[in-house]
Amino acid sequence: SSSDGHTVADFDGDGYDEILFWNPGGGWAAIQKFNSNNNTWNTIWQNGGSGYIGGWQMNNGDKIVSGNFETSSSNIDILAVSSGGNAGILTYNNGTWTTDWYNNGNQYIDNWGINSDDKYQSLNGTLLFLQSSGMTKTYSK
Repeated sequence: SSSDGHTVADFDGDGYDEILFWNPGGGWAAIQKFNSNNNTWNTIWQNGGSGYIGGWQMNNGDKIVSGNFETSSSNIDILAVSSGGNAGILTYNNGTWTTDWYNNGNQYIDNWGINSDDKYQSLNGTLLFLQSSGMTKTYSK
């Protein structure tokens, strides 16, 4: 559906990427891993339709980007941002999500004011924030 989303990263640390899929309307999220030996997809984590990824309550319009945003960890993190101004960093490790940072709904990531049309990208631990006005900002670990 139009509310479905996905992000790609090596969530299980085996050197190969997996896909985190989410559907806020249905409440489902899962990490899928492709097995090239038998051409099948395997679920390595799912939320059972709870509407959450770890402590993050999914909403239509959420933007989620994956990367390694923390200096103290080799685990994969996700930055989740809602159009309502909530933002959080969650870390996946062996089937468990932990919330490492949350903005308490203050509509900011550091001094970046969250807008519903913002775009987020990640490359090698650097986050790039883009607004339709042309403003950009980067954060590096």
